Amino acid sequence: MFKNEPQAGLTFKAMQETAKTDPAIAARVKLFLYRVPEEFYDVESDPNSLKNLIDDPALKDQVARFRQELSRQMTASDDPLTERFRKEILQAKSR
Repeated sequence: MFKNEPQAGLTFKAMQETAKTDPAIAARVKLFLYRVPEEFYDVESDPNSLKNLIDDPALKDQVARFRQELSRQMTASDDPLTERFRKEILQAKSR
């Protein structure tokens, strides 16, 4: 489950309540709670980031380079999720 700061506030609580009767809001709440683990967008042609390209075979090499760079930056900044990223993303995706 994914969680970010705005989910602790009154707005998200109101969204959860509204989601009980509004399917569109229910879908939005589900997106906030259960995001995909990776996202990759072409922000020039898709500035609203609506089409996730993470599984596009044509971009496989580029995605791999970005994963490696992210891993290096996480290590350099002593990110507490580095090992989890390596295990769940790098190792899983290299199989």
